[in-house]
Amino acid sequence: MKYLSFLLYTIMFIAIVTPVAVVIFDFYDIKIEVYGNYLFWFIAMALFNALLPGETKNIFDEVKSVPQVVGSAINKVRTSVQTFSVKNQAQADKLVNQLVTQNIVPGFKSVRI
Repeated sequence: MKYLSFLLYTIMFIAIVTPVAVVIFDFYDIKIEVYGNYLFWFIAMALFNALLPGETKNIFDEVKSVPQVVGSAINKVRTSVQTFSVKNQAQADKLVNQLVTQNIVPGFKSVRI
């Protein structure tokens, strides 16, 4: 409801300001060719202000959780390696370290286990 009311107030503001500006410029005998582009620009900015979201999502906020995701993925690899083909924990750690140091997961070469 807040969004709709803000949009309606913006449209009412444009509907009031535009004719007032036209009357003022006509009074001073200024042609619309001179100020029309600026008036349309003002209307476009007002509509953008009303239609576009006030707060945007930062796509880089998701990067903060990447070490947790990598850590859980490494733990999953470690447990699956243990259950299928590795006899002890040392061999599993060696395989996981090889995966990380060979840069199997791009960008995570510096991950420490």
